Order: sequence, then structure tokens, then C-alpha cells
Amino acid sequence: MPVLLISSFLAFCTNGQLQPLAAQTGPFQVTVLSSPLTSLVGQDVNACGEHFFLDTTAGGCTFCAFGSCATFTNTTVFFPGGFNLMDTMVPGGQQYFVGPDGALSYTAPHSAAIPPGSSFDIEAFQGGLFVPANSNGWLACPVPGPSQQIFANLNGVVFPANCVSVSLAVNAVPSGTVGAYEYV
Repeated sequence: MPVLLISSFLAFCTNGQLQPLAAQTGPFQVTVLSSPLTSLVGQDVNACGEHFFLDTTAGGCTFCAFGSCATFTNTTVFFPGGFNLMDTMVPGGQQYFVGPDGALSYTAPHSAAIPPGSSFDIEAFQGGLFVPANSNGWLACPVPGPSQQIFANLNGVVFPANCVSVSLAVNAVPSGTVGAYEYV
């Protein structure tokens, strides 16, 4: 008989009924909640080069067209909803998505172009998890340098053996927080 495991980061029980956590409604950041590789736990997920990584500083992958950029935190801030927006000021905005290779990715500034076969089906739960649909969760895969790139563990995509599973947590930030003018 199959066993269904439900995380308290996805749902809760009320009067014997399982209820999903509410969808995140305000801006948020994403961190590693759990992984077999414990050194990854607590690391921020940051945008850089149209992909997302651990153990990098988003400030090095942001650009500001203004003289004074003190209003930006230069951190990776997501905004929930059906449009999967990143919290930026660049005209046209920037969106995050899962590419056909499973890479958690984002659009280039001033462009809405995404690769065919990409998916915007990613859920963010208040006080819970950041979850890709139609996958087996997230993976962190080593890339050159001290970093790990984030991928959705898609069926039919082969990942290197040294990738490890990670659970990604939603961490609300104050309304009005803007991570960057744009992510590059």
C-alpha cells in the first residue's frame, strides 16, 4: 500500500482535513531548507547569468541604470503570482521559469523570450516551500567555482550523479522590497 507523505511546509491538518498552505502573496526570497549535503542548508538562491545559484552574491549580477541605487537591496527577490515576476524596476520586468533542461532560469532584461518547452508552473507557499510542478523537486548541481546551480528534477532529463536534492523555503520580505533594478 503506498504511503503519502505530506510536509508541514506544504499543508496542515484542521479537524481531520488536510488543507494546503496559502499561496505566498508578497515578495520573498528563497533559501535551502534541507538537503543531504548539510553545508547547503541556509544558503540563499541568487540570480546570475539568467540562472539561479547557491553560494553566490546576487549583488555581482545586478545592474542599476540610476546614479543612486541605494534603494535596491541587490538580493534576489521573487514576486508570486501567475506571472512569476522577479521584484525589479527594469521596464518590462523579468520573469522566472523552469527551462526545458530543468534549470531554474529568468528572462534577460528588456526581453520576454523564454525557450520552447519552459514552464512557469512553480508554486510558493506562505511559510512553506518553493515547489516546481511536474517534477521530483529541486536539485543543486555543482558548476565551476564554489557554486551550485538549481534545477527542477524533471522526468526524462539526465542530471550528473553529483547533484543533490534540496528543498527550497519561501522567506517573506517586507512589501516594497525591490531586489535590484535588473538582474544580468
